[in-house]
Amino acid sequence: MERVIETIKDRTRVFDNYFPSKRWKIRHVYLWFSIYIFYYNWIRSHQSLSNNSPVFYQRNIKIDNEYERFILALQEMLQCLS
Repeated sequence: MERVIETIKDRTRVFDNYFPSKRWKIRHVYLWFSIYIFYYNWIRSHQSLSNNSPVFYQRNIKIDNEYERFILALQEMLQCLS
């Protein structure tokens, strides 16, 4: 749990450098967490999952490249919206 909290702190600092909010708003935090959860579950490599993301690991799909995982995740999201 401590590692998760530290990761959130680190990522929040970086995110606010690139996408600053003039006033602190709960919507800003909600959007940031939504994006981060998407990244963490769909895109990010996890050593414990053979450098795969949790979603693709569970589906037994091996994709080593984060960019390829991102493209595949976006395609899947767009299919859900149509």
